[in-house]
Amino acid sequence: MRMPAKLRSLHLQTKILICIVVAAMLPLFTIAVLFYGRFYDMVISDTVQDEQQLTASLIPKIESEINAINNAMNQIEESRLYAELFNSAGVSNINSTFTSDAGAEFDQLVKQIKEETEITDVRIYTTLPKDHQVYQSQYGSKYLAPESEIKSTYWHGIFSASNLGELYCPKFYLGAHEIEEYNDCAYVIRRTMFVNNDFHTCYIALYYPSEIYEDVLSKSITVDNSVSYILNKREAVIATTNSALSGMYHLDYYDIQDMLMASNSFIKQDVSGGSVYAAFYYLEETDWFVVTVLPEKSLLAIANDTIIKFILICLLSLLLGIVIAMSIAHSITRRIYKLSKQMELADAGRPEPLPDPHTKDEVGKLIASYNNMTQEITTLMKEQKETAEALRLAEYNSLQAQINPHFLYNTMDMIHWMSLQGRNDEVSEVVQSLSRFYKLTLSRRKDYSTIENELEHAQVYIQLMNKRYGDKIDFVIDVPDDLTQYRIPKLTFQPILENAILHGILEKQDKSGTIVLTAWEEDDDIIILISDDGVGMDENKIKQILSDEIVHERKGSNIAIYNIHNRMRLLYGDGYGLEYSGEPGKGCEVTIRIPKQIQNKNEK
Repeated sequence: MRMPAKLRSLHLQTKILICIVVAAMLPLFTIAVLFYGRFYDMVISDTVQDEQQLTASLIPKIESEINAINNAMNQIEESRLYAELFNSAGVSNINSTFTSDAGAEFDQLVKQIKEETEITDVRIYTTLPKDHQVYQSQYGSKYLAPESEIKSTYWHGIFSASNLGELYCPKFYLGAHEIEEYNDCAYVIRRTMFVNNDFHTCYIALYYPSEIYEDVLSKSITVDNSVSYILNKREAVIATTNSALSGMYHLDYYDIQDMLMASNSFIKQDVSGGSVYAAFYYLEETDWFVVTVLPEKSLLAIANDTIIKFILICLLSLLLGIVIAMSIAHSITRRIYKLSKQMELADAGRPEPLPDPHTKDEVGKLIASYNNMTQEITTLMKEQKETAEALRLAEYNSLQAQINPHFLYNTMDMIHWMSLQGRNDEVSEVVQSLSRFYKLTLSRRKDYSTIENELEHAQVYIQLMNKRYGDKIDFVIDVPDDLTQYRIPKLTFQPILENAILHGILEKQDKSGTIVLTAWEEDDDIIILISDDGVGMDENKIKQILSDEIVHERKGSNIAIYNIHNRMRLLYGDGYGLEYSGEPGKGCEVTIRIPKQIQNKNEK
């Protein structure tokens, strides 16, 4: 279609502005017409997904609270008082048990549990007679109570009607006296005590507030009229962010179980309160479900609000874009005009490449910058290619130098003699270590490894060398856990350890010694120190070992050590690499300096 003459006559700046407006408005209009309905689904889906992720992130916090309660009960069961009360031989004098040192220790343990956890009280209910003197003893009066105090409670009825050994009790399981005196939730275990040739049932109860669950659940609510609650197998609501809404959107426990097996995301359900999206999370320690319910009406309201905001933002962005476009169009046309004046030289019959600019206008600066940029890019690409090739060769030589065939032959010969001597268990152990060693050595999937993996490789190597030399090499590792996930060039430690063993420890008269590997942070770097108590080195040997001059000796050369040093300098710069120090007869130290770099996901 031919453009009208009036449009063709417009200034270039105006044409550019019209193009920008049309290019921006046409897609927006098309998207609004064709995908308006899908916007609702996208917003609802995104809101539901965010809510699901938020709720899922809170599950470990609930499990942490439950684990804290379980750990407190475990501490009680490990106490000396518990052991004396519930041992198989029985208790001859329970009163003296509670007035003994075991009772005092138990009292201190309970105080510690109250300080460190949310537990507010500990009670032991027994079937001992009400008038038993133990209830008036020093510590028995604080922790013991007759069974009659809890006989009317719902949780006692559950224990009486079943063979349960433990039970998490929500508020309505407890009696009014418990809630008033101790708290509104409890974890109860049932045990049997043998006192004076008679069996007595005991209930150990840890009381804590339901707020520990409700506080966590409340953080999962970001949608109006939504609710999160915890449901147990008896259809009891343990905790909820809203009692009325949890009743309105109550779901059956076994229905939840079926739905959870069918899907691990939000499921749309029709309940008495209307259509909702519900998600479920199972807490294995307690057989509870955490249920999060989002009403569809609230999600639609969020979608409407989001779409209105989206339209307003689009309009504001369009206006801002027009203003920016006008400014850019003016800048472009002005520079094109100046450039066209320069290009008029081609009409005079001199169509030559533009020379380097001698003016300081915008186009001249652009040409000068472009020329400088292309020159720098060419230089950088050349240097990068040379560096990459040098690094590749260094890594190849390093790997080749480290895969020592003599080490393999000697190890295989050792395996052969062990097999002839019938030391099958040791043969299996050496073969497994050798397999793991070469798996780590030969893997070419990545150029970097973690310090943790390199330490494993070093340990396997020392194990094999100890098998060969009669366990005369002690290897001590002292590396903080928070440094083990930092990156390090692959196969860094093993050649250094090999050099320390062959040229240090085995040169001693008793052919035994210790190698210590430590690490620490220094500013933005990691320092790794490998020291041995071998025969040491003089200054000339230290200079040779890190030089590119290959020195062949009876037990190998310095090529592997030099390649490690050279590879680190290529990767990180001249300030990094290896540094040897030592004196004859006083051992040797190797310092490795690398920058702190976390292992990338695609390198794992």
